[in-house]
Amino acid sequence: MSELLKFLWIALKDPLVLKSYRHIYLLSHMRANTSVLGHVLGSHPEIEGYYELHIGYYSWKSKLRQKLKYFSDHRRKGTARYLFDKVLHNEHDFNMEVVNSEKDIVIISLREPHSTIKSIMKLYHTIDPNHEFNSIQGATKYYIERLKHLEQFAVANKGMYYYFNADDLTAKPDETLKTLTGWLGLSSELSKTYQKFKKTGKQGAGDSSENMEKGEIVVKPTEESKRTEMKDSVYELYEATESTLCEFSINRISFSNV
Repeated sequence: MSELLKFLWIALKDPLVLKSYRHIYLLSHMRANTSVLGHVLGSHPEIEGYYELHIGYYSWKSKLRQKLKYFSDHRRKGTARYLFDKVLHNEHDFNMEVVNSEKDIVIISLREPHSTIKSIMKLYHTIDPNHEFNSIQGATKYYIERLKHLEQFAVANKGMYYYFNADDLTAKPDETLKTLTGWLGLSSELSKTYQKFKKTGKQGAGDSSENMEKGEIVVKPTEESKRTEMKDSVYELYEATESTLCEFSINRISFSNV
């Protein structure tokens, strides 16, 4: 069945999936606490979506495809007005011309390199030991290329996105979630506890580690810099990229670096 026919079938079963949603797009990289944040957002009654759909956003058709992919697996919430997705890879285009600047929210997030690269390698050691990301060279290459891509996006789209440091979600969850609630204009606060959904912990739908089964943000203090274990150039890129993202954002959270 073609995507169009499949979407028509879904719409026939529940015509309200055709309603206009506001969109929340999280642009980040792998292993940046994005699965936890997705679950926190998706547990809120006003937000649909909690995992990465692995699609790009390059035309008006992309938003229809987002609905198709999500609602083909999940029932619609009657209270939701937002639809969430995250984009973590350069091969998935994200064109700001798709975004409705008056309705949609774009958020960018970075995590420091030591924890990120170590976590990428640990993940791929489990799911695909032969993958290039199961090496420090491959994981570092992905991280560097993703940061450069996000920096280019920020420079090209000044004042059109929000920024937060991914470590703040686990180091200072109360403050971070309160600020995110305000950015999204939600009628109730985002909570540190979250629901477990149909695809929670499944490979291809985000974090498949045991941490996701806890159902709440695990508070962790911000790690001290491990620069001695990483090339200085990687940290310099991270710091420069975060500086650029903060400079051109509408607003930012970066408690870890204050």
